[in-house]
Amino acid sequence: MNPDFSQALEVTGVGMALVFLSLLACAAVISLLTRILKAKPEEEEEGEEPSRPPKSVISETPPLPQNDLARVAAIAVALAKHSQQAKSPKAPLAEEITGEVVHVITLDPDSGTWSAFGRLQGVR
Repeated sequence: MNPDFSQALEVTGVGMALVFLSLLACAAVISLLTRILKAKPEEEEEGEEPSRPPKSVISETPPLPQNDLARVAAIAVALAKHSQQAKSPKAPLAEEITGEVVHVITLDPDSGTWSAFGRLQGVR
């Protein structure tokens, strides 16, 4: 075997080994940092009861007085009007930006000799 080819294979092997070793080192560092920085659950003392989930934040509200009902109705009407205005098509602007169409480049398909050559090679 040619000594240059042998040396090339050796350099390639060493390079690939270094790449994979560096990837393994990065994976090990990430794994180590994940274990170190992972949030540790607080241990409960033996005498304490297990913690209960917090009570629901959403609770039933008392009935609203008549004055508050009028406020709620007014807010609902205002929201409905706002949503209708947002859905309606907007009038076109008085000043529209107009311009001319400029052709920058024209592509002229060639005779297709390369594709014909490829088809010919595929048939052979």
